[in-house]
Amino acid sequence: MLAMVAVGPALADQAEEQDRAQPSPPRTQGRSLAPIAPRYGVARGERVTVEVTSGAARLAFETTTESAAAVGNFVLVRNPANGRLFPAKVTGKGKVIVQK
Repeated sequence: MLAMVAVGPALADQAEEQDRAQPSPPRTQGRSLAPIAPRYGVARGERVTVEVTSGAARLAFETTTESAAAVGNFVLVRNPANGRLFPAKVTGKGKVIVQK
């Protein structure tokens, strides 16, 4: 006598598990995917304009950065008068602010 073994449902379940394990490709709906540009607003060693505001007083000067940061984050800049480092918030390409 021959013994019958049911392999159909087990193989189907295994194939479904493999399909779920592999991520599907991104769906672009006819649009091409463009590379994402780095979000760095300023790079290390870049010349930036620093704007310092305190109440109605405003001071602006140029200096170099000592670190890189994205827009909205803080970067270290060097005070050209005394050489000390201080944090400033990046507001755009080549622009940072300090609010007191």
